Amino acid sequence: MHAKWQRIVDLLARILDVPAGLVMKLEKPHLVVCVSSGGEKNPYEVGELADLDTGLYCETVMATRAGLLVADALRDAKWKNNPDIKKGMLFYLGLPLVWPDGAVFGTICVLDTTHNKNAVHYQGLLKEFKDIIEIDLRHLVYLVERKQIERELQKAHDKLEQRVAKRTRELHEMNTALKVLLQKREQDKADLEDRVLTNINERVMPCLEKLKKIPAGPKHASRLRILESSLNDIASPFSNYLMAKCSTLTPTEIAVSTLIAQGRRSKEIAELMSLSASTIHFHRNNIRKKLGIHNRKTSLRSYLASLS
Repeated sequence: MHAKWQRIVDLLARILDVPAGLVMKLEKPHLVVCVSSGGEKNPYEVGELADLDTGLYCETVMATRAGLLVADALRDAKWKNNPDIKKGMLFYLGLPLVWPDGAVFGTICVLDTTHNKNAVHYQGLLKEFKDIIEIDLRHLVYLVERKQIERELQKAHDKLEQRVAKRTRELHEMNTALKVLLQKREQDKADLEDRVLTNINERVMPCLEKLKKIPAGPKHASRLRILESSLNDIASPFSNYLMAKCSTLTPTEIAVSTLIAQGRRSKEIAELMSLSASTIHFHRNNIRKKLGIHNRKTSLRSYLASLS
């Protein structure tokens, strides 16, 4: 952008045949030489500061926001204190430069040591260059605004990433805690099962063996066999597996299934459980339905044995 403006003022100075072509920028409380045309006769240097409120030509242009043509400053008392006269610049032609929001940026102007009749005819060209510079100013504002938006978007993106990362860590911690709780639950369950089995094997079964040695009638013996079978069902890993695989099985159906898997026939199961043979047959049909083998020629005993 600066290089383009440099070409503009150099071209103006050459076409209008003036020693100085300038782009001035307002930086209160000064007016700064932003761009200056090349040439030995140009008394203005880039970065040079001029105080405001001293009667500069460019001050009038910025105040009125209108073009200014001064043919010979020595003929107008208005410019008697103008610092540009001390530099020998008596001729001035300038236009205001404004930002897109209407604020004054500065001026574009040409200056000469004498009345330049040729320069007067190029006011239209000066206006064209003014428009080009103001287009550049609009583009500069666009770039600044876009950069600001990009920074805000990046800031929002970073903030969102931080929130996601934080939430991910929280979910990971919750998942870890849940795994620990589940593992603890499974361990507690296993410990409970071990205690139950230990109590059955060490306390209940010895008492049952003693009862079996006492002479008794057939009915009492049958009840002892049922009790022993039930205790074995409770202690059997197969029963636990069967309950986990098919939760709809009733306790009676699980007991029947366990005895079938042991190879016992329906009549024997009926005697052990003090049930009729037809009741055992009814339970066998229900078990086949719940295990999904009702319409298959699969042996119930073989299927149950495969599960164990």
